[in-house]
Amino acid sequence: MLSDHVVDRFRERGPAPALSAREPATLALRQLIAERGQVRDRPPGWFRGRRAGSAFFVVIDGRYVIPVATARPGQLARRQMRPYVATTFVARRGGRR
Repeated sequence: MLSDHVVDRFRERGPAPALSAREPATLALRQLIAERGQVRDRPPGWFRGRRAGSAFFVVIDGRYVIPVATARPGQLARRQMRPYVATTFVARRGGRR
């Protein structure tokens, strides 16, 4: 699940800052994850964010990190079966191309 916070951080820090509307940004982020995201149990060495609570990390091109945590009860709508939630979108300094 991509929270509004993750999408907002992607809009601010991602490779396509011109995406001002949330829905196109959500679709762009999902596509980026699907095409270039790598699931890792540890973040890259440059990442200095919180690791506690993260089940795994999605790393994109070695310059973007999305920590993913196990969802807490009540975080997911009943119809959603995915037990994970992305917590933020972090760009390496100088992350925009």
